[in-house]
Amino acid sequence: SPPPPGDGPRLGGYDWMGGGVEATLLFARSMGLEGIRWAAAEVEALLKLPEGERDAQALQRRAFEFISQTRKGFNIEDLQEFCNRGGRNMQRIHTITGKWE
Repeated sequence: SPPPPGDGPRLGGYDWMGGGVEATLLFARSMGLEGIRWAAAEVEALLKLPEGERDAQALQRRAFEFISQTRKGFNIEDLQEFCNRGGRNMQRIHTITGKWE
């Protein structure tokens, strides 16, 4: 059955924001509870912006700043590679499966 209507704070309780954004949020969430909280705050901020102003590259930079505070030796190239490649794949899957109605 389809998921319930969006409610913002619930993980996935918002409309799809594009593979690049979603991959970055997924990566941040994989960092544990603090990453989940960081991603939730970012989702709230992104939802306040018009769709055309949601910048996946800027989100990647903010994610790197957040993650590198606790993960020493973590480099932005690895994050960009994951988010760019993962984002393309996530977008393909989203396109193939269509939107839940």
